[in-house]
Amino acid sequence: MAGNRILMKRRLILNTYEVGKEVAEYTPPKVVKIMKDSEGGHFGKKKIFVGIEEMSSSLKILGPTKDFLSNFGIVGGQSANITVIESLQDEDGEIFAIRYEKTGEIVSVEESQSKMGEEKYAMLEMHVRAYKKTENGGNIYDINVDADYYDLGDGDIMAPHTRNVS
Repeated sequence: MAGNRILMKRRLILNTYEVGKEVAEYTPPKVVKIMKDSEGGHFGKKKIFVGIEEMSSSLKILGPTKDFLSNFGIVGGQSANITVIESLQDEDGEIFAIRYEKTGEIVSVEESQSKMGEEKYAMLEMHVRAYKKTENGGNIYDINVDADYYDLGDGDIMAPHTRNVS
């Protein structure tokens, strides 16, 4: 049984711009099912799964450069592609490779205050349209809103519906 996992090393690629030690914090997209009440024909109430909430993600970059921040200017159907690769180790010495791949649009950039003796950073917020997360090569999530593909770990839940309308 795996114990607590500690982040040992991280690498990030935003489009073709690669950073490593500059990544202070990374928050992956939160995957949340949309549940609606189901009523009628039975005594008790229940909820049914009807979709996935909009996904967002954030990134804190130390010493943001012009090349990195210029990705905020992507417009007109263009997308930012972010890949985060992490190596974690648990208390039993087991090593895990986690890979996050996201496509979307950077919707905000908030730069830190300018104070003497303190590091400058920028917080980037991203609206995510496609998100894939793997652990040691095995799929955890593979979601692509544009392609209407939603694999939450057990295959595309929309596949039978896609076949029905093909």
